[in-house]
Amino acid sequence: MVKKGIISKEGIDAVMKYGLGFRWACLGPLETADFGGLDVFAHISEYLMPDLEDSHEVPSLLAEKVKEGHLGVKTGEGFYRYDGDKAARATRERDRKLKALYDALYK
Repeated sequence: MVKKGIISKEGIDAVMKYGLGFRWACLGPLETADFGGLDVFAHISEYLMPDLEDSHEVPSLLAEKVKEGHLGVKTGEGFYRYDGDKAARATRERDRKLKALYDALYK
């Protein structure tokens, strides 16, 4: 959907964080992929896509990012850019949100 211009990367993440479930309140699916490593998500997609989609292919936008060496936080760019200390700040913010969510739900 991002590649076709239907929705922005921020739009996809906003839908997941604010519309589809409280568990996505901290990170959307594309942010999650950046933190997990796009190469890892591409590899998982290779064997999951035949069961999830008729095309049976790794999503082309994901495959392109991996081919370009944009693997997420670990390379400084994935779906998002992590210039300078942005990766460290994003990690701290993710952890802060997860702790606040945990505290709200379980304390």
